[in-house]
Amino acid sequence: MRVDVQDAASLYADFLLGKKAGGRGRMGERRALGIIFGERNLGALMLDSKKIGAMNAGGANLYRASIKNAYLRGMNFGGANLGYANITGSDCECANFGGANLGYARLAHSSFRGANMSGAYMAYSDLSHADFSDAYFWGAYMKGAILRNAIMEGSYLFGADIKGADLRGARMLGAEMRGASVSRVKLYRKDLRAFLEAVGTIENGDNLTSASLLDKARTLSIILL
Repeated sequence: MRVDVQDAASLYADFLLGKKAGGRGRMGERRALGIIFGERNLGALMLDSKKIGAMNAGGANLYRASIKNAYLRGMNFGGANLGYANITGSDCECANFGGANLGYARLAHSSFRGANMSGAYMAYSDLSHADFSDAYFWGAYMKGAILRNAIMEGSYLFGADIKGADLRGARMLGAEMRGASVSRVKLYRKDLRAFLEAVGTIENGDNLTSASLLDKARTLSIILL
């Protein structure tokens, strides 16, 4: 069931006011929350551990918002400004982040299974240990993103820009990275073959020597650690 934005604002305001001693709180809080949800200005908002899945935050300003350990499954963040936001440990399965600004955001240990990340700006974001299984990254800009130990299995990154990204320990089985910009990415040597298969440089089962694999890594300017 989808949640009406204005109803959700009113309920959340009542929740906050009820938490005050004797149920009394500042009137400014109710007004602030009306602005937050009504005018889509959620900058520096704290929604840690809240269950707000399926709510519409398309185009919202969530700059530096804290949404840790929250239930955001199916939520719409299309075109939202989430720059420097903290979304660690949250459930964002099947959520829409198409065209959103996630630059320098913290998304570590969150689930983005089946999420739409197409066209998202994710430069230098912390995506470590996040689950992006079957996520759609077409045209996403991920320069310098930290994807250490992230799960990328079955994800689609055609046309994505991941130059300089840290992919050490990332699981890429079945990922589609053909057409992605991949120069200067950081990899563990043991993950090189899986990565080259994902970008289409070699085919699954190709009989290649360690020397020829390293040759291809040099051609793509891959940093092996």
